[in-house]
Amino acid sequence: MRDFKFYSQAFLDYLLKEKNYSINTIIAYKEDLELFEDFLNLFNLKVENVEKEDVRMFVSYLSRKNFEKNTIARKISALKSFFSFLKNRKFIKKNPAALVSSPKRGKVLPSFMTEEEVEKLFDSLPSPDDFKSARDVAIMELFYATGLRVSELANLKMRDIDIQNQIVRVFGKGGKERIVPFGIPAKEALLRYFKFRREHLIEKKNLTEEFVFLNVRDGKHITDRGIKFVVTNMLKKISSMKKLSVHSLRHTFATHLLNKGADLRAIQELLGHASLSTTQRYTHLSIDKLIDIYRNSHPDEK
Repeated sequence: MRDFKFYSQAFLDYLLKEKNYSINTIIAYKEDLELFEDFLNLFNLKVENVEKEDVRMFVSYLSRKNFEKNTIARKISALKSFFSFLKNRKFIKKNPAALVSSPKRGKVLPSFMTEEEVEKLFDSLPSPDDFKSARDVAIMELFYATGLRVSELANLKMRDIDIQNQIVRVFGKGGKERIVPFGIPAKEALLRYFKFRREHLIEKKNLTEEFVFLNVRDGKHITDRGIKFVVTNMLKKISSMKKLSVHSLRHTFATHLLNKGADLRAIQELLGHASLSTTQRYTHLSIDKLIDIYRNSHPDEK
């Protein structure tokens, strides 16, 4: 029998090379599998001998460790994919996780900002008078204008931005390509930043750098974490109003489009969602808008 690490590495390589999953997604799967490996070691279980009852016991194990229902559901989903891979590769004969029910996921309502809060946020941005401030403003403007994922924003390259036509080419989950437009404020912010960016690259002797957003220290590609740090600091200026996260800008982008009458399928394309059901999470956020439309349109409300 092979050890657990052999199987987990084979699965992670498959996700990376054949499924084109992002590094962040791979890391999440790796952490889920490591936790399951700890569980197996507790009971001296081998992968080939895992039964449905063992997976159910793992669910109880996670509950006792005070993991939230959504987290447990995600980890069980990861296990189902892992065992499905092993079965397809004939390492095991059956998927012991296939029929195991996950805890019912609770509805997590994504936070978003009103148009007034967005206006306050952008009014509080620094004056783009140097490389760092121009970069940070460009990040914020493009983030709100396009609703990109943090990883997508961090991995943008100069060739992906058509500044004249105000569109950006994005490679999302699974390497899927989509085109997303952006408005005048984002265009102006990018043009200001590009000026400082070139000067910064000359100073750092790094003129071959392809990525759009760069570090202050060395002029190299800024990471997802770096983008999150920038956005989080900016959001702190208005975070006293409500609990906001980096993802709030993406949720705000979608909610504002919906409130202005954009078609849900168009929003799905812009966000890069594979399923419309994922995009529909935003509809409940605009219930007040739907009520207003009903009251202004329905004959009984006239």
